[in-house]
Amino acid sequence: MLQAYDQEHSTTVPACSVIRTQPAAHAAAATGSTVTMIVSSGPPSSSTVYGCPVVPTIAPTLRIPDVVGLPNAEGYHTLTAAGYDAYQQLQPSDTVPPCQIFRTDPAPNTVVQQGGGRVIMTVSSGPPAPLGPGTVHYACAPVPDVSSIPPGVLPHSPPIITSSPAPTNPQGGAGSSGSSGSSGGMPPAIQVGLFVNVGPLWNVSPSTTAGNRTVTRTTSGNTGISVSGPTGSIFHHTLAGIVSRYQFYGMNNYLAILDETTAAGPVTRTISIVDFSSTPLVERSIYRGLANGSQIGLPVLQYSQVTGTAFLIYNPTGNDIQGLAIYRSDTGDLLCAGPPSLVPTGQIIGEATATQLKIHYGSAEVDCPKP
Repeated sequence: MLQAYDQEHSTTVPACSVIRTQPAAHAAAATGSTVTMIVSSGPPSSSTVYGCPVVPTIAPTLRIPDVVGLPNAEGYHTLTAAGYDAYQQLQPSDTVPPCQIFRTDPAPNTVVQQGGGRVIMTVSSGPPAPLGPGTVHYACAPVPDVSSIPPGVLPHSPPIITSSPAPTNPQGGAGSSGSSGSSGGMPPAIQVGLFVNVGPLWNVSPSTTAGNRTVTRTTSGNTGISVSGPTGSIFHHTLAGIVSRYQFYGMNNYLAILDETTAAGPVTRTISIVDFSSTPLVERSIYRGLANGSQIGLPVLQYSQVTGTAFLIYNPTGNDIQGLAIYRSDTGDLLCAGPPSLVPTGQIIGEATATQLKIHYGSAEVDCPKP
């Protein structure tokens, strides 16, 4: 089971007590499904900000789709529809038909934390044979090859989030339920620790619900992404020639939206964010950049521990990494900028300390004051 956490006001249930669960108590639920605890944040008329203890979440356990035996193009689309970055590597085989997948890394049905990440498909290029008259060359469907993976950019599992106590009635700060919207509460502090790296986990599902927040993606007629939450709704219009993707992050407090052009050749990528605590909901544009083509890995988003008050993004272009920076999730303000262009030589990850924000890349780092 995946344990999630959400809050809502209550005039009858004491602050920090569980109001209900979704699904309801004693209800049947599938293995690996999400159980969300709805916790009271006190009465809506109260001026007291209750800092409930941070509840540890259990990282989602998902399985790599089994695409072994499928043609390379079908396997690629199956994996990308499930939120993974898929790449193929060709290998001769005497027993597997040309262009058929016969192995993946990770293996099919491997249990992984979070979703997304990278899956390498090993595809048959046909039986090995010496070149010469009569040699058959098989042309498989064009899907991204392992050679197109940006150097040094590796998928990482999110760190384990541990429980830490919070004061009972803090006026903002760590563990606070104060909002960053127009409700007047103090913005939540950026939790100390390495950022949670979910990789390029961009969703194209028609509809996703997280507690009282819903995203609906429409691909015909008035195309776009409808976002609704407890403080209102917005519509992100998707223009012709663009595909829109999205992902929740930070205990589902925030939503990131990625637009990418679909024309052949270089593509334009635009990232915006929505803060579900703002009144009304507002979408803020964060980043706009290029990549050599749609086969290049999608932008990567990491978020600060627990609440996701800050997030880091970077965009693989096929030649380098661009747009590496840390932003606030509520206002979209730039907090720490990395190098404008970077050819990575190791792991890229953000970190918050008591006084600083850090961007680690390989053996180097950028340090910025923490707000």
